[in-house]
Amino acid sequence: MRLNHVILTFLSSLLMSCASSKATNAQVPTNGDGIKQIAADAYIYAYPLVVNATTREVMTAVPRPGREKAPMNQLANQRLPPTSNSTITYAEPDVLNSTAWLDLSKEPLVIDLPDAGKRFVTLSLVSAWGEVFAAPGTRTTGGQKKQLILTGPQWTGTVPTNMQRIVAPTNSVWLVGRTQLKSSADYDRVYRFQDNLRITTLSEYGQKIIKPMSVNFNLDVDVRTPILDQVDNMDARNYFSAFASELRKNPPAPTDGAMISRLAALGIFPNKDFDYDALPAHVKEGLNSGYFAGQSQFADFQRGTPNLRMVNGWGHPILVGSYGGNYKARALMKKLGFETAAPQDMTFAKASVDGRGERLNGGFKYLLKFPKNQTPPVNGFWTVSLYNTRKFFVPNALERYSLGSDDHLKVNADGSIDLYVQAVSPGKNLESNWLPSPPSEDFNLVMRMYWPQQSVLDGKWKIPELEKIPEFKNLSENLN
Repeated sequence: MRLNHVILTFLSSLLMSCASSKATNAQVPTNGDGIKQIAADAYIYAYPLVVNATTREVMTAVPRPGREKAPMNQLANQRLPPTSNSTITYAEPDVLNSTAWLDLSKEPLVIDLPDAGKRFVTLSLVSAWGEVFAAPGTRTTGGQKKQLILTGPQWTGTVPTNMQRIVAPTNSVWLVGRTQLKSSADYDRVYRFQDNLRITTLSEYGQKIIKPMSVNFNLDVDVRTPILDQVDNMDARNYFSAFASELRKNPPAPTDGAMISRLAALGIFPNKDFDYDALPAHVKEGLNSGYFAGQSQFADFQRGTPNLRMVNGWGHPILVGSYGGNYKARALMKKLGFETAAPQDMTFAKASVDGRGERLNGGFKYLLKFPKNQTPPVNGFWTVSLYNTRKFFVPNALERYSLGSDDHLKVNADGSIDLYVQAVSPGKNLESNWLPSPPSEDFNLVMRMYWPQQSVLDGKWKIPELEKIPEFKNLSENLN
């Protein structure tokens, strides 16, 4: 990715306090262009917070837990891996997800993490600002049973004995859990793990409380329009009102002091209600024009900022994890949906071209060859999944959508492993290594590496390029 080095270090050295007194005493510029630029910058700064708030509203607008949505502080457990009928883009076929939206504003939550044994498990905890701040699971806390207490940023109570405390930087937290699914015979064991993964308020922990069969929820939430479209369709008033409301509940980072001081020019403070109607006319005008300018600047940044570093035809994500003052990068990762795992737990690479840079297409056959002892170096597991250009799985007779380290792959005599990516069978004796592609259609591959070793993270290990297998005509055709 060709990123400005300025972006990568932007505001990283700022250590200014976010004290409300500084924000309150900040001078409000009278220049309309100045307010417009502040509003444009504020649009990008606020983007993850507004998207997460909208996502939370949609994903919790249900009366009881399901497989994709659940009320606040309750888990939604995926029970079957996605298939070719799935509407999830770039779905992960070799894990079952457990997700929850958590509210820590009233009291802490206790997370019972069951014994995972030798199974890879990770629970990504994502702040309201879109950054993974903790990832309890196999890599960080081990596979043994754990009791975790998740507290909000201002909580000052006593942590119960034998509980490991995790302090969240915001009161709103998105939990995204991934549990390794090793085979079709593994469902019941994963289900038991999910059933024993529990979230309880601290005041109710250890008590026998009968939960209601259903809870009240907001019937006015738009659950049909895609979330990003809902955010894009907001006007300046609704966007900044949503931002200001979330800002009061979810404190900014200590390094955000400069931005918080500038927000005072828009009438936005971390400790006050936002009143759009009470703003002076010139501030309203600057807020509205700056909103559209921010959208335009963000779109330009997205178009001009490749988000993948290309090696051997595989694109590796660059901007993931913690962003500091890199607000544009943080907003972009939120828009792309790349922020739900720390790279130390799961990283990926995407291929849409072969080693010669030609578009992958099911009309050709491809070989992905791993030399001896050169399969992806991971402490967890790895997979290669195939998707069509619409980012969905491709129907095939084997109902196979990925291959990886948990599969019984055939090993060559020299110790290498060949994966065959093609529309037709490579032969019965090689079908264990066959990843079916769509006949005569373009497609993409995604390699995921769970708990990757350092050589993956620093780029020393490289995924082999996809080799197009040459097709030879028979002798009679060559003589024509």
